[in-house]
Amino acid sequence: ITPPCLEKMVHLTYQYLNRQADVSSLLKTLPQWVYIKGKFVSPQVVAIEANSSFSQDLSPYVHTLPESLASQYQDLFTRCGVQKTLTRRQICSVLEMTHKSGGCEVSPERAWYIVVSILNWLTSNGEEMAQLDEGEILYVPIECDSKAPRLEDASKVTYSDNEFLCNVLAGQEEQYIFLNHRVTSLAHYLHISPLGDHLSITEDAFE
Repeated sequence: ITPPCLEKMVHLTYQYLNRQADVSSLLKTLPQWVYIKGKFVSPQVVAIEANSSFSQDLSPYVHTLPESLASQYQDLFTRCGVQKTLTRRQICSVLEMTHKSGGCEVSPERAWYIVVSILNWLTSNGEEMAQLDEGEILYVPIECDSKAPRLEDASKVTYSDNEFLCNVLAGQEEQYIFLNHRVTSLAHYLHISPLGDHLSITEDAFE
């Protein structure tokens, strides 16, 4: 089936579903039914509109509806669980997806761009990040040899600007997971504890 033909069938299907009163119960049984850029995705990774404070494109992880769908079927999507505006949880879910996949869906450069953009947004470029929702985990990039960002649970990560201290600990049995140097300036705002807190010392003792 050609893409234009598939898109026409999608529009005809949505037109039909839009006229059905109990369509939400039907679509809840389908894991992926929102048509975005030639494929079907879960409504959980879609919003009708972008977040007004976050303008970056997060595809292929999270999407906003194209105007051709949003203008015609907004009521259908709203009734069936699609968020009106891209939420913070949806934006943060991109970090979890990157953690699980290793960012292999996109180039390393784009993966880094997305990750850093989200972390900058969470800290509002200089403010402490708001508290996480219950059960929510923040994933942050850590130091590694990979070109693509490797993300870990922020609660397991530490940071230090003291190179001597890091080198001393490198040979120790207990291993520490360090925040990637690209985002260490955000560590305080992301509530990541410094290495000295883990060691019960102040890092200036090694200066």
